[in-house]
Amino acid sequence: MTLADLYWLAGLFEGEGCVSVQGRTPTLGIAMADRDVIARVGELWGVTPSVQRYNSRVPNTRTLWRVRLHGRRAMVWMERLFPHLGARRQQRIFDVAFRVGS
Repeated sequence: MTLADLYWLAGLFEGEGCVSVQGRTPTLGIAMADRDVIARVGELWGVTPSVQRYNSRVPNTRTLWRVRLHGRRAMVWMERLFPHLGARRQQRIFDVAFRVGS
C-alpha cells in the first residue's frame, strides 16, 4: 500500500466510515452507493469477498455496498488510520479500543 492509498482511505473513512463494537468485537466499516470505491477499499484491506450488497431501509434509495473488518484486523486498521483522522473519529476509535480492552 502506498502512502497515497493510505491518505485516500483515511479521507474516505473520515466521511463515510463507521467504528463500532459488536459484543466485544471491534468493527470498522464503510458503506456507500459506489461499488467501485468499496471494491477498492476491500482490496486495500485485504477483504475477500470485498463487496457485500445490502438494501437500505429507507424506501426509494439506491443499493448500498459495504465492506467491514472485525477483531484484530479492525484494530490494526484503526491504528493505521488514527493519525490521519479528525478529532471526532479519533475519539470514537479511542472509545472502542478502551471498551474492548476493559
